[in-house]
Amino acid sequence: MKILPVIVLYNALLGEQKSYLSLLRDSRWREFVVYDNSPESFVQKISDERAVYVRDSSNGGLSKAYNKAAEIARKKGYEWLLLLDQDTTFPDYATDEYFRLADETSVQTIIAPRLVSSAGKRISPCRRGFFGKSVAENLKSGIYPLGKTVPVNSGTCLRISEIERCGGYDERLHLDFVDFDFVGRFVKTFASSKLQLMDSVAVQDFANDTDDADKMLIRFKSFSNDARIHPESFMVALRHTISLTLRTKKMCFILEFFKIYF
Repeated sequence: MKILPVIVLYNALLGEQKSYLSLLRDSRWREFVVYDNSPESFVQKISDERAVYVRDSSNGGLSKAYNKAAEIARKKGYEWLLLLDQDTTFPDYATDEYFRLADETSVQTIIAPRLVSSAGKRISPCRRGFFGKSVAENLKSGIYPLGKTVPVNSGTCLRISEIERCGGYDERLHLDFVDFDFVGRFVKTFASSKLQLMDSVAVQDFANDTDDADKMLIRFKSFSNDARIHPESFMVALRHTISLTLRTKKMCFILEFFKIYF
């Protein structure tokens, strides 16, 4: 057995999610982990018998989900873990490519697709640019040094043994900086670490983004808590704070920023 996918859900039915519909419904995936961060009040309905269901009504976040899925994968004898969020659409040939690369890719290498938004904007792989901004790179498929070039979480495929050698994902980080933090430790652990960028281009849907300042503040508080934990994220958090303040013309984001950092 080679690859075990894990899809992380929050207040979402598995059968309606883009990652499931475009990738996991392929019968060649013998099983997959569904890590459900939804509260107890949300009723999940799963008819797919291949699903290994894990419920975390405390919403432990992405890192906890990935670590639990890696543990399940190791116990079941899988070599690779494929990370999926709920809103990514994969091309028809992605399953073939994952299986092929799992056989061909050398050690100390992370496999990932190119990722774009539904509007066609490049998202991943990316690098940290001026003032902490994430800058997507226009790269062709191939092998690249890992570190300056970083894939985001969804679609990333990693060896279980190498996840464990890096100490797993930092469970203090719930949502933001999970990818940059782990890749940073991967690079420190493996001197010859690489990124295998796939031919596949996946589409990340941001349709759930909101202009409601109150909802944005709830999301910003989660972002700020993760930013405080991640040691290299101060400038990223400052830039994001300024951006939201200018966008909404509300001071609540600056006040939250100072509450977290000072």
